[in-house]
Amino acid sequence: MPELTFGQAQVFYDIVRSGRTTVGIEVRPNKRVVVRAPVNVGEERLIDIIRQKVPWILRQVARMQSTNARQVEKEFVSGESFPYLGRSYRLKVLTNGSDDAASVKLQAGRLWIMTNSSIDAKETRPHIRNAIINWYQERAREVLTRRVEVFSKKTGIKPTRVNVKSQLRRWGSCTRNGTLNLNWRIIMAPSSIIDYVVAHELCHLKIHNHSTDFWQFLGAILPDYQKHREWLRNNGQYLDF
Repeated sequence: MPELTFGQAQVFYDIVRSGRTTVGIEVRPNKRVVVRAPVNVGEERLIDIIRQKVPWILRQVARMQSTNARQVEKEFVSGESFPYLGRSYRLKVLTNGSDDAASVKLQAGRLWIMTNSSIDAKETRPHIRNAIINWYQERAREVLTRRVEVFSKKTGIKPTRVNVKSQLRRWGSCTRNGTLNLNWRIIMAPSSIIDYVVAHELCHLKIHNHSTDFWQFLGAILPDYQKHREWLRNNGQYLDF
């Protein structure tokens, strides 16, 4: 991967060509920079753009390092907080004597999970983790399906199918045959952020790039989309465990 040196800082970058009309820069958690560019923009021009964005790139790297330092691996024990629709809920773990599968419910301001006492101690953490993920995914299917219906009416765009998936680096994507793919983790975010992701992907079914026309179309549906986009950039890394 090519690199550029700026004082004592090194920026490793990779150029990805596509049919897009604008240049986009993404800073990955591994500190590498991905430059997404139209096929007709020369490499020298792209390097100039990277140089201009170096202060921003270094700020993003510093923020990610700070975030990684603050993040603590979940133990999935009573008292830990889990976000849902923008609010944090304390986990309460209970056990019973049955062999039933773990059940999760949100009640009285807490996230309750009932596990069976026959589970080996070494398996307790992954058992609880999987049960919570399943609960999130079920809630995501319900909420995201409803929001897609709402914004389909607003945009006049109806997807052929809606999939709720586990996507590591995307909050949503779509295909040219009209399928929407939405990341279940977005259910942890506030409702306004969920709406932004849903509207964003629906708009892509009409305009398959991030051109000026795309952002204008999205802005007509969500006038404050930039605020939600910025929130996701700054807080998206927290929507995981």
